Amino acid sequence: MSSRVPSAGPDGPLLPEDIDVAMTDETQRSARPLGKAELLALPPHDLTPSILAISLDSMRETDLLLSAGELLRSGKVADTRLARVIVDIAMDKGCAAWTEAEASLLARLGRERAGPWEDLPAGELSKAIGGLNEDAQVVLQSWTAVQVASQRLASFEAIWPSSSSSTRVEQGTSHDEASGVEGGEGVEVDDPWAEDQAEAIELDDPWETGSTRSTRSARSHPAAADHSSDTVPTSSQPPPVPLSKFLTEPIPVVALELASSASLEALSALRRRHPAELFPCRLSILETIPAWVPPAELHSAVLLPSVDEDGHETKWPTDSTLTLNDILRDYFSPPPPDVASRNLLTAEELSTWYEGRLSSLDKMGLLDLQLGWVQHAASLSVPSLDSIGEDLSLLSRLVYDSDLTPAQQSRWTLHSWRSSSPSDIVSAYLSNSTSDSIVPDIRRLVMPYLYVLESRAERSGQPDADLVNRLLYEVILGLPLHLALPVFEASKATLPKSERVVADDMAVARLALACLYGSDQRNVWATMSSIFECLPVWELSGANPEDDSELTSTTLDSIAAFVRPSVTSPKPPRAKDLFVFFKPLPFASLSRALDILDVHLESGEALARWDVPVQLRFLLQSARDAREQAELAEKMVRRATAGASGGITASSRGGAGTEEARWSRLWDDMIKLNGSGDALLRGAFGMIRGDEMMRIYLGGLLRSGKFDVARKMVRRLEAEHGLSTHLLEEIVLDTSRELYENAENGNIHTGEMKLAYDCLTIAPASPATHKEREFIEATSRLTSFSVTSPRSGGLMSPVEIRHTKNKLDLVRLVLRSSKDAYKHDELMLDLADKLGYRGDPVARGEVLGILAESATLAGEWDAAYDHVQGAVEVARDVHKRLGREKRRSAGADSDRRAHAPVHGHAGEAGPSGSASGASHSHSHASTLQAEDVRVRDVAWRTALSLGTQQDFSDVARRQTLLGWAVELAPASHLHEILPAWRSLEDGAHRLSAAAKRRRVAGITTSHARNRSGGSAGSIGVGGRGAGAGAGAGAEERVLGSRTAARAARMARDLGDRWGIHSPLGISSPRLGGLGAALARTASRDSTGSTRSTRERPGSTDPTTRSTAAAESGSGSGSARWDRVEAAGEGAGAGAGAGTTRSSLEGETDRPIAAALGGLGEDDVERVRRGARRALVKGVGWLLGAEESEIA
Repeated sequence: MSSRVPSAGPDGPLLPEDIDVAMTDETQRSARPLGKAELLALPPHDLTPSILAISLDSMRETDLLLSAGELLRSGKVADTRLARVIVDIAMDKGCAAWTEAEASLLARLGRERAGPWEDLPAGELSKAIGGLNEDAQVVLQSWTAVQVASQRLASFEAIWPSSSSSTRVEQGTSHDEASGVEGGEGVEVDDPWAEDQAEAIELDDPWETGSTRSTRSARSHPAAADHSSDTVPTSSQPPPVPLSKFLTEPIPVVALELASSASLEALSALRRRHPAELFPCRLSILETIPAWVPPAELHSAVLLPSVDEDGHETKWPTDSTLTLNDILRDYFSPPPPDVASRNLLTAEELSTWYEGRLSSLDKMGLLDLQLGWVQHAASLSVPSLDSIGEDLSLLSRLVYDSDLTPAQQSRWTLHSWRSSSPSDIVSAYLSNSTSDSIVPDIRRLVMPYLYVLESRAERSGQPDADLVNRLLYEVILGLPLHLALPVFEASKATLPKSERVVADDMAVARLALACLYGSDQRNVWATMSSIFECLPVWELSGANPEDDSELTSTTLDSIAAFVRPSVTSPKPPRAKDLFVFFKPLPFASLSRALDILDVHLESGEALARWDVPVQLRFLLQSARDAREQAELAEKMVRRATAGASGGITASSRGGAGTEEARWSRLWDDMIKLNGSGDALLRGAFGMIRGDEMMRIYLGGLLRSGKFDVARKMVRRLEAEHGLSTHLLEEIVLDTSRELYENAENGNIHTGEMKLAYDCLTIAPASPATHKEREFIEATSRLTSFSVTSPRSGGLMSPVEIRHTKNKLDLVRLVLRSSKDAYKHDELMLDLADKLGYRGDPVARGEVLGILAESATLAGEWDAAYDHVQGAVEVARDVHKRLGREKRRSAGADSDRRAHAPVHGHAGEAGPSGSASGASHSHSHASTLQAEDVRVRDVAWRTALSLGTQQDFSDVARRQTLLGWAVELAPASHLHEILPAWRSLEDGAHRLSAAAKRRRVAGITTSHARNRSGGSAGSIGVGGRGAGAGAGAGAEERVLGSRTAARAARMARDLGDRWGIHSPLGISSPRLGGLGAALARTASRDSTGSTRSTRERPGSTDPTTRSTAAAESGSGSGSARWDRVEAAGEGAGAGAGAGTTRSSLEGETDRPIAAALGGLGEDDVERVRRGARRALVKGVGWLLGAEESEIA
């Protein structure tokens, strides 16, 4: 075995004598050659140069090449010295075997070693290799692997020289080797070149001419040379790719790893040393480099693709000829399939790749790098990136020069820029502009962008000369007013055109009109006035004012209709929309529109002084709408009522006269806003009439409660503006009612109710104001009763009182809420009068009826009786007035008929006046007729209700009540009354029988007891209270009952004579159920005469019998009715005052008084009068007599 141990040195493979020096005696004694299997199984840390040298040197050539190749591919070799030992020994000893195998392959291929090899088909090489013997194939594959490893090792040493010269063997050494193989000479095996570390390592470039490398070195290491520029600067950091991976992985994979770690210098050196292997995956390598790496560094590393003069991608420089070694390398080590490879690209394809690269950077927001990529691409002749370059340049101005916030900056990318509209981009340019910077921002940011758009339109073949102005106008129309003001100031007509933002004066006027009328702002009148002051003024000589006025009016009307909100367009229009309307106006119409704008600005300022801010376009849309103007005036006055100063302060007026001055100033401003002359040049209240203005103004002044100021202003308005008394009264009444309904309670002494009451004193006294005052007083009285609302359950509010349809329901609520209110009948009647029923007999009758009901519920029979009597008197009074009116009307009709020929012959004036008087008379009669029906209905129902109360023990009064009911009830309702009368009569009969039994039994009752205890001894219908102590009171009720029975019998007799029959077998359309009731209470003799009252023993009165016979005998109907009417008048008077007697009284009271056991004549007479009056009334109605004739 040879004693040579090949090792790597600075100048090439070590010579035998070098190996001998490097080995120690102990190593020589302990070292033994290892077989192929043992060597491959050895752990990495046990691999040393000596073991490798001894083991490889002992193998035959084929095994040596195979072992060397497998060792290099195993990944165990992580040190350049070990790799160099393996490579040098394998190439030194395996050269002969390679030469023999190469010759065999060339023979099969039929080619020379020098080539050419570019046209060799892949299948032919595979076929030729397959025809070789196994050893030859192993030699070819192993030699190719060793040769590739030699090239890789040379590249690694060239790229990272410090690592290859100073790193220790990763696997480590044994203790003996560490102490030195030849300790006597002091040489360390781990660092055999320690004495040469200070010397620079020079590597030769195999492609460089004039190499100084020795012949032996060039033969042994054909790929070990490199440019000095391939050396990466020395660093303490380890290489990004370890040697074991660098030798085993394909070069594209190694390049991708270097790219991912941004090792650009190593990657550039690797590109220069292995261009053929890396060029197909160049784009994948670039895409693997981190995005944050500046493109300038990639350009310096010559990694960016470029375009040549032919319009194709520039190819990397490589060897001009292809060798057999290259063919075998690609055959045995093909490129990895997961690494994308691309052939040469065209210029368009390369532009597309650059755009994709920019898009990937866009997602990260790396705008600076995007600009750098575009700039370097342009320097590398990549076409079609000018537009992207412009966009990136403009985008960089937006991001870095527009003072955007971080949040705003994050929104803007190349993609968002290219997908945004020009208006959005301009808005972004000016998003953070101020009043001071808006004009410079437009000039340095917006205008360059607009010019770029214009040039692009020209380049695209679609030039647009108006594009810059159109977009600039859109910019101005989209500005808020405080930013638009500096733009208009920079566009004044007094400035040179070259210095203006907008050079066209008419465009400035149109823009101002659109901006002002399209603004949503309300309290910027000073800014609006400043914009107006910047507008031009034109000389209108030679123009037709009428034509201009008509055109302007039409335009403004169109705008007013356009800006008015509707269901279809609820959103207000923008300034851009209004600009369309002003654009066609000539300068004369524009001048007139500016005059109107001036009026509107003055109106807006006046409204703002009174805290009524409005949008300027509202003044335009309401210019022809009186209703909207009135609402605005009302709002202005209400704000003044709430305390708006209108510019008047206490200090400016001395304090005392502030209120008067404030309200006077308000009226002055309202007059100015009303204006005069041309309707278009009037103010905000130009469509409101003078009387309506005074109504709105005085209404607000009265609501404020400043009545002293109000009186002074009323005198001023009367003197200066002709305020009429009628209008003043309407204003006062309307204001008082509004204050009334806004009041929280009805207390007349506090709050808005007091204002409502005092407000009525401003107008002169009149029935209307007096009625309203009374209603307020009634409301306060109702409040004092704490009336409960039937809806809410709480106290009734003034609004509920006002809107109660039937105000008499309020009286019912008072009686319901107060236990003794019925005792104060005058108070309740006065309350009804003040509620609006003064002079209304129907309401008075209803109130008395309500009081009677309330007293009945409380058991106060006397009070109830008095209230019913009052209702009956009201009904009689209405009935009498109705009769008089009918008689007067009948007389008037007779007179008209008598004089009709005369008037007809004389002319038409007489009949017309007569017809008018007749119409009025009939109308009054109809009103009285309706009142009569209503009040009688209330009276008879109330009387019937009280008369049928079982607990009411005064039979005489109950009979009187039922008599009133019969008197007042219509004929169709008599059947409702007579059953109660019969029941009351039956009870009286039972009382009479009981009295007789007491007399027979000798039970007497003293007169004094009867006089003092009559009320207690009274017995009601149905026998209530019957028993001891009935006495003469019972006899009195018997007499009253018999009198009523006699009246009923007479009524039945008259009905039989006149053919009026009862339902019991006899048809009677007038009597209804009355006949049956009469049949049960009376009997009839065979001669048809009515029998007189049942006579008590010892009591006969021929006068009575003769009177009854006379009344029931035969004779004319008129004679009978005359007697009945006379009797009715006497009965009515007797029942009302107790002073007259009826002509029907043919019987004396003395036997009756004696029969009643000493009862007083007054009591007896009262019973008789009541019964007879009821009889006469009832019979009269049954006979069909007129009400006036019975009354």
